[in-house]
Amino acid sequence: MFGIAFGLSLALQSLTLNGILPGAQMQRVPAADEVVATLNGKPILASEVNKVLWDWVGYPMTQQVIGMIMVEEAAKDAGVSVSDDEVRKAVDEQLAQYKANIPEGRTFEQHLRAMGIPYSQVWVQVRQSMLFERIAMKDFKPEALRKLAHIVIKPKDFSDRARQDAMNKASEIIAWAKGGETWASLVEQHSEDIATKPLNGSLGWVGPHVLPEDIMAAAASAQTGAIIGPFVTSDGIVVIKVESVGPPPENELEAAKNAYLQRAQMLLQQKLRDEYKHENKLVPAIKNNGGQ
Repeated sequence: MFGIAFGLSLALQSLTLNGILPGAQMQRVPAADEVVATLNGKPILASEVNKVLWDWVGYPMTQQVIGMIMVEEAAKDAGVSVSDDEVRKAVDEQLAQYKANIPEGRTFEQHLRAMGIPYSQVWVQVRQSMLFERIAMKDFKPEALRKLAHIVIKPKDFSDRARQDAMNKASEIIAWAKGGETWASLVEQHSEDIATKPLNGSLGWVGPHVLPEDIMAAAASAQTGAIIGPFVTSDGIVVIKVESVGPPPENELEAAKNAYLQRAQMLLQQKLRDEYKHENKLVPAIKNNGGQ
């Protein structure tokens, strides 16, 4: 009796793929004694496939299922969702090219499966991508963006003296900027960031969490044209110019959204790894204790 009750309790508490998969398009799971293939007229039963199925693909498929359910749980926690109609429309657009060449005697789903791209897999990938984007963009506020540029001064070495020299130089640059020297001239003469130097130091539209908190806090309260800093970062000592305060103009908004989304998705991936603890019991986890 206890075993039955425990099994029922575990089933009720377990996480499932219900509501994630497109049921009607899924391959039916064959019974163990069902013929799934023939060779020279002799049957091959599903039970023979089952002998290798879990051993060959069980672990990576379990990893995928963990990821799928993780995103669904994160979406619930974030209060975001996506409808089946939205997913279906996106899937249809993605698979439109395959509908023109369906061999006679096959359904569209069978045609996709024969090419190694089951409809259900595309469905899940599209659904997960849409949910992930909505979670990442939930807190997107155009008015919180700042269009920034920077000048980076790299200390000559790792000594305290070298860092102080870089700080002093950054402070001088701020004084020169406030004294009327043009930003373009200061970037050309002093910035050591080769990636942004040709762009007058431009970082584009930047949202929260992209730069260190002290920089974003100072930029959030600054006005257009303000020169702020110096700030200590992993790249060196930084001077920031606030080129514009959000929201971005219409012709720059889409690029700003894309830049925000890219960064937000990276942070979300890390957050999910940190907050949603998981274990694939098909392969023991590596113990991080010096090999003991």
